Amino acid sequence: MNLAHSSQSSASGAGTRRWSDKSCTVVTGATGFIGGHLVRKLKMLGAHVYESPTDLGLDNEAFRSEFRALRSRYETVQVVHLGGMSHIPTCEQSPDQAYRINTHGTLSLAEALRSEIPESRLLFASTAQLYRGPASDELGVEAAPWTESRAIEPQSHYAKTKWEAEQGLNKLVAEGGLSLINLRLFNHTHHSQGRNFFLPSIHHQLSLAVREGRSCRVQVGNLDLNRDLGAIQDLLDAFVSVLALPNDRDSKGESMVLNVCSGVPKNLLSLASRLAAEMKVEAVFEPDPALFRQNEPKYLWGSHEKLSAMTGWQPRAVSEAKLIELFLAAI
Repeated sequence: MNLAHSSQSSASGAGTRRWSDKSCTVVTGATGFIGGHLVRKLKMLGAHVYESPTDLGLDNEAFRSEFRALRSRYETVQVVHLGGMSHIPTCEQSPDQAYRINTHGTLSLAEALRSEIPESRLLFASTAQLYRGPASDELGVEAAPWTESRAIEPQSHYAKTKWEAEQGLNKLVAEGGLSLINLRLFNHTHHSQGRNFFLPSIHHQLSLAVREGRSCRVQVGNLDLNRDLGAIQDLLDAFVSVLALPNDRDSKGESMVLNVCSGVPKNLLSLASRLAAEMKVEAVFEPDPALFRQNEPKYLWGSHEKLSAMTGWQPRAVSEAKLIELFLAAI
């Protein structure tokens, strides 16, 4: 078992929490973009962390064995479930595998957790992509931010797997013995993210231009869009703030839903231009109609009011300039 512990940290903000030697945080998907950074942050804060190696495609006996071992060592256990298939095109190409891992694997983990450590809490990383898309009267700047009460209408296999997992988890919780927080994540980014994402892709091309001492021409889709794009640093702080909530808030057969987002739409062209300026690259962004998507809403963003009221968490990457600063910063 990969149990890890480090000394207490004097980090500010969410990091001021003191972690008990009698508690453990389990992280699935610990080798992924979010999971890897979260594990390092939790260890820095002094938390006991267990990085689950179990394949979500397997039955739950492996999870049961892990949880039994943790129960014998710790008084309290929380699980942050980040594992699964998150690349949307891959989910579209292999929907059966996506459902097996994202939906059935999640429920297998939860059933094992409820069986072995029924007083524990599960934080499930869901997605804001399961919300209904914008209607014709929600396409402009007057559109309201999406709250947790927005209608559900998943538009991709990835979003559907997350919604079905949420529904299954809610049913388990209603039957008793497990507490649950569904975190509906909007997009968060950093230069360490995979190149198939918007800002990391542009960052990679600009970095090549820097090394070769040349200007840069970048083929892009429609940049006349405004999206709720946050910083990974804010997302990590949000996870820590939720882990710090007392477990009696959500332990009575009811699950909780919380959006995690910056709460502010940011213009994609402005972000790309700011990134090039910060990297001191002369860049030209050339729209390629082949990369455009039809009927793209011009504005789209979420509300984190519920999460902030409950935990005191506030995102730092509210302005475009701050997002670019945190995107380029070390974590």
